[in-house]
Amino acid sequence: MTRAIGNFRDKRIEWLDSAKGIVIILMLYGHFDNIPCMVKSVIYSFHMPFFFILSGYFIDKKTSTKHFIIKKIKQLLYPYLLGGLLLIIFQSLQSSSWVTPLVSVLYGTSGAGCTILNYYVQPVGPLWFLWGLFWALIIVQAYLHFFSRPLIAICIFTLLAYGAVKSASHLILPFSIQQGLNGCIFVYLGFIARERDLLHRACSSGRVLIPLAIFVWVASFTLDTDIHQMTLMHHTATLYFITTSISATFIIVAFCKYLCKLSLITNCISKIGRSTLCILCLHGGTYFFIPRVGMIYLLTCTLIILLAITIRSLLSRCMFLLTTLRTPFSR
Repeated sequence: MTRAIGNFRDKRIEWLDSAKGIVIILMLYGHFDNIPCMVKSVIYSFHMPFFFILSGYFIDKKTSTKHFIIKKIKQLLYPYLLGGLLLIIFQSLQSSSWVTPLVSVLYGTSGAGCTILNYYVQPVGPLWFLWGLFWALIIVQAYLHFFSRPLIAICIFTLLAYGAVKSASHLILPFSIQQGLNGCIFVYLGFIARERDLLHRACSSGRVLIPLAIFVWVASFTLDTDIHQMTLMHHTATLYFITTSISATFIIVAFCKYLCKLSLITNCISKIGRSTLCILCLHGGTYFFIPRVGMIYLLTCTLIILLAITIRSLLSRCMFLLTTLRTPFSR
């Protein structure tokens, strides 16, 4: 049975799980309140776009839009509700009021929050990503059903990103809709990378492309050291942001393909990578409750990672057992 469960898990792509593990750790580190601004800018320049790109990598354009939406509601919005419930519970313990976090979860915005009808709506923390990814995936998948020209799609989604960032300075929409529009370009680029096998081909030409990607990444910071705009707090050049995100994602992926040769390290990091959704929910639920400084935050992040891996492992075993039990009755 253990071997069967192992085979059930082997369907995953090891180097992608490793890449996800590295980036989720960087996300946790990036939320430290007292890290240098340059380090935070480096992490924020790609860590959320990276997950948008990888999500686009697995889009199936043959799936009907209706079934795709239902699937993404289960995969993204159910975890959002669980993370939101944790957020409400922990903030209620901290401030003895459940109204403010409840409104925050219902509105689902990021960054510095917003003011609606003279009422301040606080941000929902890292949980915004789940709403943003939900919209981006649906928009891109719907587009793929009707159109197939990559150049037109890239232009459209780049303009959507630009419009989302600019409009956020006037009005913040609920449910992280603007963040979703901002992320469409990354989801689509991930889809194109899978369709045309760009990641494998690019890594095969690594001696040329990796130095070039590093140069582009560094050059973008030289031109604009505050280029992160995924949460719409920084209204900077959209093309800089897209360029740095793509360059950094390629560097991380190429590094993880090499890292796969070191099995012990890869096994540890890929376990974290397979639990990224659970880590995000636990981290989002405690984001405003745990002080993000010093050893307290470091220990909290370690506990969150260990707990997420345990939960994911238990869920994986339960799903396997349910699948096994259903098989005789489905024949």
